[in-house]
Amino acid sequence: MAAKNSEAAPLSPVEARVALANLGISYDAQAFLSWAGRGDLVVVKLFVEAGMSVDTVFRGMTALHTAAEDGNLEIVKYLVEQGASLGAKNNGKTALHSAACGNRLEVVKYLVEQGASIGARDNVGQTALHTAAEDGNLEIVKYLVGQKARRAAKDDEGSTALHTAALWGRLSVVQYLVEEKKASIKARNKRGSTALHTAAAGGNLEVVKYLVGQGAAVNATDKEGKTPRDLAQYGGLNGLKVFRYLRSLDDDESNRRGDRPFYGIRF
Repeated sequence: MAAKNSEAAPLSPVEARVALANLGISYDAQAFLSWAGRGDLVVVKLFVEAGMSVDTVFRGMTALHTAAEDGNLEIVKYLVEQGASLGAKNNGKTALHSAACGNRLEVVKYLVEQGASIGARDNVGQTALHTAAEDGNLEIVKYLVGQKARRAAKDDEGSTALHTAALWGRLSVVQYLVEEKKASIKARNKRGSTALHTAAAGGNLEVVKYLVGQGAAVNATDKEGKTPRDLAQYGGLNGLKVFRYLRSLDDDESNRRGDRPFYGIRF
């Protein structure tokens, strides 16, 4: 086990390596990142005192990424104080992305206060707001928006945080963005999809119902001429529920007009 006193005087590199060896801990990048993720400040300090760079990379990640994702605020603070790069990227993702993904609000706040870029984009063009929206981390979404994150920022596919939240069925995030932040339900990505398209494609019935209730165009077509109902057919069992719901809306409208709709495939 590591020593309990994290405030002990710094050791020399040789002494620190001996201490790690006595604890049965290998002095390598993988172990460094692992202990940062575990949240053991004493061991993390030993690595740094032994000469390990705080920006050491293992499989694309730095210790700041692992500590941020696992919510180890004490480790995050120590690494930043030791000069860890806030902009270091793993597949384009910064530590802020990692904290937003892991629902680590206090870490997100600290990183932003230290100057982390809210608008930084990963390899698919997503910001931390997209990441938080995808995982349904509402409090982080609210915080980032309060810190002036661009609600209408688009990833490489042209999707906004609303598209992303709808795709993954994050109803509370969708409601917040639409009701409190007036995100446009008409906004389209590069495929011509609205949030209703993405919600239907994801088989997210409650989000679909909510967007319809907010006036989303049920029969809007994307660039391939597909409606949300068309996309729902590919969403498995949940998609089938969405398909039936959207079809029922068409049936109701047709009955009001006195039409008799025809569908090639009945479920």
